[in-house]
Amino acid sequence: MIDGIPTAGMPSVFSVDGPSSVAQTNILSDINPADIESYEVLKDGAAAAIYGSKANNGVIMITTKKGKSGKLNVNYDMYMGFSSPFNTPQLLQAADFITLSNEKLNNAGLSNGAFADANNTNTNWMAATLRTNAFVQSHTVSASGGSEKSTYYMSVNYLYQEGSIRTNTNRRYNFRANMEHKPNKYFKFGNNITLSRTEDNDQNNGGNSLSGAMASGMRALPNVPIYSTTHPTGYNITPDNSALGSGANTRVIENNYTNPVYTLDKNIFTNERTRVINNLFLEITPYKWLTLRSQASVDYQTGVDFQSLDKVHGDGRSAGGILFNQNLQSTLLTWQNYANINKSYKRHTGTFVIGTEMQRTNTQNFFGRGTSVSDPFFQTISVISNTYVNQFSGGFYGKRGYQSFFGRMNYDFSSRYFFQFSLRRDGLSSLSPANQYGNFYGGSLGWRVSEEKWWNKTGLNKFIDELKFRGSLAEVGNEPTARFPYLSTYGAAPYGGASDLAANRIGNLSLSWEVSRKINYGFDMTFGRNRFNLSVDIFKNRNNDQVLDVQQPVSFGIPGNIITKNIGTMENKGVEIELGAQLVKGKAFSWRLDANFTSTSNKVLTLSDGATEYADGAYNLIRLNQPISAFYGYAWAGVNSATGNPMWYKEDGSLVQYNNVTGSAAGYYYAINKDDPNLGVATTLGNRYLLGSPLPTWYGGFTNTLSYNQFSMEVFFRYSGGNYVFNQTRQEVWNSQGFVNNGVELLDRWTKPGQVTDVPKLFYGRDNLTNLNGQLNSRFLEKGDFLRLQNLMFSYTLDNKKLETASKGIMKSMRFYVQGQNLFVWTKYTGIDPENTNERGADNSSVPQMRTFTFGLNVGF
Repeated sequence: MIDGIPTAGMPSVFSVDGPSSVAQTNILSDINPADIESYEVLKDGAAAAIYGSKANNGVIMITTKKGKSGKLNVNYDMYMGFSSPFNTPQLLQAADFITLSNEKLNNAGLSNGAFADANNTNTNWMAATLRTNAFVQSHTVSASGGSEKSTYYMSVNYLYQEGSIRTNTNRRYNFRANMEHKPNKYFKFGNNITLSRTEDNDQNNGGNSLSGAMASGMRALPNVPIYSTTHPTGYNITPDNSALGSGANTRVIENNYTNPVYTLDKNIFTNERTRVINNLFLEITPYKWLTLRSQASVDYQTGVDFQSLDKVHGDGRSAGGILFNQNLQSTLLTWQNYANINKSYKRHTGTFVIGTEMQRTNTQNFFGRGTSVSDPFFQTISVISNTYVNQFSGGFYGKRGYQSFFGRMNYDFSSRYFFQFSLRRDGLSSLSPANQYGNFYGGSLGWRVSEEKWWNKTGLNKFIDELKFRGSLAEVGNEPTARFPYLSTYGAAPYGGASDLAANRIGNLSLSWEVSRKINYGFDMTFGRNRFNLSVDIFKNRNNDQVLDVQQPVSFGIPGNIITKNIGTMENKGVEIELGAQLVKGKAFSWRLDANFTSTSNKVLTLSDGATEYADGAYNLIRLNQPISAFYGYAWAGVNSATGNPMWYKEDGSLVQYNNVTGSAAGYYYAINKDDPNLGVATTLGNRYLLGSPLPTWYGGFTNTLSYNQFSMEVFFRYSGGNYVFNQTRQEVWNSQGFVNNGVELLDRWTKPGQVTDVPKLFYGRDNLTNLNGQLNSRFLEKGDFLRLQNLMFSYTLDNKKLETASKGIMKSMRFYVQGQNLFVWTKYTGIDPENTNERGADNSSVPQMRTFTFGLNVGF
């Protein structure tokens, strides 16, 4: 919510976060943080229920700055700094790569394939892929002021930021104007508008892509150079342009992984988007106790994508070069009308709100794509007619509607007893006519015990300044993300060289609202003469009729192999604690501590259609009485010290090993024990079973704020844990058995009988057997616990009176600060970052987070 208007990621044909299919976008990145006055997070179900289905996961209410009556105030806010990758993969250098690669080959009965060249080349491909000292700068100029009848706030902002991949940049221009006018005591109207222009330059960062920046950069051979004096391009690539050049090696890199420097230099992924957020409101107050408000908003985004995949080398080679241009636009229209009644009588105060809300989202795009480009010269700006042989075009248009009726009542008796109730009826076009509307409610009770007459008489006020108990119950709807998941739809499809029609989605007419039932109860208290405050919340959230895309067997012939269903019921429950403490408060020195801790558990309670489990991708499973999307695979048992064979535990606890040898003796056998060279009876790995959850069970943070006269320091830590992370990068890249570079972990591989290690014997080409690629096993499942020093800031604020005197009234305030972000992480996770995972907890060739140092200045005139 921004200034009371819902603003959410509007689904485009490709992305739920905004109009781009080639660049990463963030719906909040178009808003200048310097324009934000305050924000509030509503997690309590009863408080959030009035906002409807979009409040299912809570509400963040952002309030932007407004003008105040008085003199003109001008402010300049800037910061600039540098960022570098916080953590980079520890990969083999050339000499170790040669040794280990030949060992893989020899163990497989093959001859050496890796050799040093005449220059003893030792290339650091990560240094060539990632950017160090990435520059960031932001400048904001704002002005505010007004009279008793009219106020205004305006700002302009420029932001430039470089990313961790060396070709990634973001440039943004912002303008905001908030204006209000109150001609008399009965009327008030105003308009808030944000205009932004954002230019994103991205790259292919996909973990499974041959030209993915991280995927290819980590696999690139360290004993070959980046550039070549013999290849026409000047880069080191094979004569047929299919892969990274081999140098002195007698083998080509596995799977034709590309030269990452070439693809970063030549491929283009750009998005240029313009966004307008405008909110116009009219407020009428015919009586002091009655306010009528109507507000309409538009959130309009338009974007232009351009993607160019070079014809010589990389993802575009097989098609002779690929050009892609796309125009996308999405519009979210919102209209709210509500009445607010506020009446007081003696010790009774009541507030009543009743209103309606309507939303409509329109999304459309059209694109042009060309392949077999005549010359790389035409691959730098946009699709240009007659520069390519094969041309394709397409487009999409979709609508989505949302209608709501809502009401809320608040009652307060003597600031002692509190009651709130809200009711909302939401209708959504994404559901079938029979299931479009859902009724949702929320209610809460509060008791401020410290306001009772007997409180002071008992002497409790000497220990506790204020104590309030509260509880709430609410039901909130959660809408499906797809536009019309209840409909079976069709579209154009080729058939035997002709264009025909075919099903592109199988619908589910019985699909209905997912309903989240939220129960909260707890207390708030202050004590120590208001120096300490403590809040405790116990919560239980039950998602009934949960909506998910359920995987279907390939043999069913269902497009996309999914059907959207109400799969069952899931429960989250736990406790949240917030503590604030003014530890020291003196004339010159003060110290405040703010901390929060949340403990939570998740469980699937029921599944539809009598099912006991659903597959959730290749590595996760949804099973009754287990956390949702639990990891599903095999349990690692270590390495047989006598043979170097990898071992696993079957579900019954028995020990099985893969006999990693050449010939017909290779295969799965029971292991007598972890040190016995003899093979047991031939067997299989057996069934997979649950190994852990990707969901954290505890998390939180704490902030220390210290100040001395005009100096201040703020230290913010975050922590999380109780979950597992599937280190897919470690499985498929760092421990690969192919002819690619590896992580330093492979230096500990088994080489002789009696050696105790957790890295099996190397064997070329047996990734699916040594590492179980394509299947999860606990060897690569790691604890995701961490403690992160997220932010450290030192600031100095000049004395306003002295500054105004010295500047002869020109400057009213000035503040300097230096800040470090993402400074340290304490974790046992061996990957790049325990937070760099997808929604199912897998870390697959993720891009490192950045450690950033900035200097800032704020001057008021």
